[in-house]
Amino acid sequence: MEKSEYPRIFVSEGTHFWYRANREFSLELIDRFCQFKKKIEVLDAGCGTGGTTVALKKYDHVTGIDAHSLALKFSKKYPIDHLVKANVNKLPFLDNKFDLVTSFDVLYHKDVNPTQALKEMYRLLKQEGWILIRVPAFEFLRGGHDLVVQTGRRFSASQLAELIKVARFKIHYLSYFNLILFLPSLIWRNIKSKSSSDIVKLWSPLNFLLYIMLKIESKFALNINLPFGTSVYCLAQKI
Repeated sequence: MEKSEYPRIFVSEGTHFWYRANREFSLELIDRFCQFKKKIEVLDAGCGTGGTTVALKKYDHVTGIDAHSLALKFSKKYPIDHLVKANVNKLPFLDNKFDLVTSFDVLYHKDVNPTQALKEMYRLLKQEGWILIRVPAFEFLRGGHDLVVQTGRRFSASQLAELIKVARFKIHYLSYFNLILFLPSLIWRNIKSKSSSDIVKLWSPLNFLLYIMLKIESKFALNINLPFGTSVYCLAQKI
């Protein structure tokens, strides 16, 4: 990811509709399916600037890792329990350490080997532990933002499912998300071909409206698999 993106994300991730709605949807998925009855160990594999990582503290002890020092510099501004510089291709933790591993928009990156990263996540999860993965959807949605964040690949739901199954996880939830943004994103990315970030400050009423729309969508997405969207979510379990 280009260095200029990190401060942009850090400033935006608390209020921008996309970050806020996706963060809340992720926690809703965990609460719905995992139903942890005790305090747990969580790893956020690719914590970025830390906004989602600190939200995971609701489950108790959270470790965040990222391969980039600048990302960790911003993450340290939050009260996150443990931060480590590491690559998801080789995670520096003992086997069977974590109850939950999350990885949001990491497997897509050009420097990540998705098969190896998932193998590592499987290794360090406890038996019956959970992973929650989010990746960007569909190669035809590739645009200027992908150049900024150094996208190596985008995924269909079936492609992500195959990787998860090969890694020996049992899938409990698999769906596209951000359906309301699908058509606008397709149009926008065909118009705007040059390298530029999608993270821009929005007019506050528009930002709030988009947030509410995604919150409504999330209520459907918790119960049915959406047929398309700009992201793919998968929640799976080590068995």
